[in-house]
Amino acid sequence: MSSSDTDETPTISFLISNKKKRLLVIDGYIYQQNKSTAKVSYWLCEIKLCNAGVHLNSDDQFRKYTENPHTHMPVPERLEIRKMLTNIKSRVDRETTAIGQIYHEELLKANLFLKLLLSIINSFEIFDFLGVSNDCISNIAKKDKFKLPLENRPGQGRKKLTTFKEDRYLLNLMKKDRQKSSRQLATDWNSSHGKSISARTVRRRLFNAGYKSYTVKPKPYRKPSHCSARLKFAKQCSDWNFSDWKTVLFSDESHFEVFNRKNKPFVRRLPSESDKPFNFQPRVQGGG
Repeated sequence: MSSSDTDETPTISFLISNKKKRLLVIDGYIYQQNKSTAKVSYWLCEIKLCNAGVHLNSDDQFRKYTENPHTHMPVPERLEIRKMLTNIKSRVDRETTAIGQIYHEELLKANLFLKLLLSIINSFEIFDFLGVSNDCISNIAKKDKFKLPLENRPGQGRKKLTTFKEDRYLLNLMKKDRQKSSRQLATDWNSSHGKSISARTVRRRLFNAGYKSYTVKPKPYRKPSHCSARLKFAKQCSDWNFSDWKTVLFSDESHFEVFNRKNKPFVRRLPSESDKPFNFQPRVQGGG
């Protein structure tokens, strides 16, 4: 029986997508919002080749199904995957643990790969949805065939080029100048070690340690003379009343450039370090 043939009011719930948009969940099917009006919101199945849809009212209450039925069966594992990704993002924001370790722990906790291999025939859909390689899917299929654990045995895989001590040295090198590019960090690291690493390896080590690149925040450039003059003015005007301030003209239109630099500088930091001093870039009015 298709979803449009029943008269029962289904149970609905919502998820948050990677783009911070709401997703509607009904009976194992996931819907994306197509458009909305003041009274009705229209939802379509997230599968592009499926034209099934749902109508909700302004209070997110079910109204009706569309006439087109689903052309596929529901895949409950998709919901578990989205919940797992939500847990990963929340842990990344709250914890200082490496992102790679968080991903591995949540993946083992959910144990989704075995369910996906049994329920989703198209492997391209698996690694495209999860962001893993095709070899990863085939290796897990072999492990399931021979009833082997999903964890890799100790000593398996390619050996890391850097040691824990060398990775810590790379972190200290990055913290000295957080606006250095990965290529510059790789050059500085290679000049002090007998080994050679690439810029991609630098980015991977910093990413696993929890450091991402963010655009720096602009702030007005102030010399010590500017600060003392502002403090002197504040002390002089501390006793002004409303009538005195009415004689002052305020302007809020100004053009600022970061020392004539057109490109946006980036800084590497943890999500919890958004208010540290190194996140701010001084700027002057009119390009200086």
